[in-house]
Amino acid sequence: MRNISLVSGGSRYENLINALNSIELKELSKAKRILVKPNFTALENEGANTHIDALRAVLDVLKEMKKRDVTVGDGSGEAYYLGGSTFTAFRRAGVDELCRSYGAELRDFNSGEYRELMDVKTNLGDASIRVADDIFNYDYIISLTLPKTHDYALVTLSLKNMMGVIHPADRRKVHGIRIYVDLLLYERCVKLINMNLSEFLKKIKPNLSVIDGFHGMEGEGPVCGVVIECGWAIASTDPLLADAVGVKLMGLEPHDVGYIHHMLGEKEYDIPDEILGKVEKLKKKFRLHPRCTEQRKWA
Repeated sequence: MRNISLVSGGSRYENLINALNSIELKELSKAKRILVKPNFTALENEGANTHIDALRAVLDVLKEMKKRDVTVGDGSGEAYYLGGSTFTAFRRAGVDELCRSYGAELRDFNSGEYRELMDVKTNLGDASIRVADDIFNYDYIISLTLPKTHDYALVTLSLKNMMGVIHPADRRKVHGIRIYVDLLLYERCVKLINMNLSEFLKKIKPNLSVIDGFHGMEGEGPVCGVVIECGWAIASTDPLLADAVGVKLMGLEPHDVGYIHHMLGEKEYDIPDEILGKVEKLKKKFRLHPRCTEQRKWA
């Protein structure tokens, strides 16, 4: 079986189930402790978050595989800055009830124990970042997200979704920010976030990417944009390949996105012809963030 699938034509749930059932999941079949990492960054704009039916599809696949040690976890950026809790976003979407019904643990990565992971570059020099200590206890990580535009990195998909395990106070550092960002510093931070992300993802990345493109977010993502209907789903055991395909479905090329370019190097990703044919039929040009011109100056 192949390592990537792109499915459309059904409901959100059906697309995701069919996408997951169309790829080989041999490593997942061996896994004991599994983390499902959705994206619940927003408190108010639910269109910015993973849909409950997407999470239900992944949990159903895990249930079918008789996986019993499953955690669903994220750390909401908006909740942190507004003095709230990721559990508020979970409850509003019904994630707490869903996890109880499946026997899955629910985890807020904005709290708990942390460990230092690495240094990143900021506009005031190098700074260390911390990640949730228990992220290293899982032997398989599923990144479950949706395609969105971004206010610094052009787009966010399954790879950047892993930033939710970083200590919430340290995520600004990955963006290159340690002081107020004016126009000149913004362009500097655009370069830094793309470099920092590519280095971070060498240390922590998912084993399986599930991108729910039934809808995405365009404009002022990743929180304040508007919903765009797309109608597709990607599943892949190669997260970089998944995001490369996702970027193309958004009307961009992988090398347009700085951190993906850094991870690819100078090579072009070998996307299967069958997938490319589907991309041509399904792609929809996302309206990018208002500062997208500056975001393209990451080189």
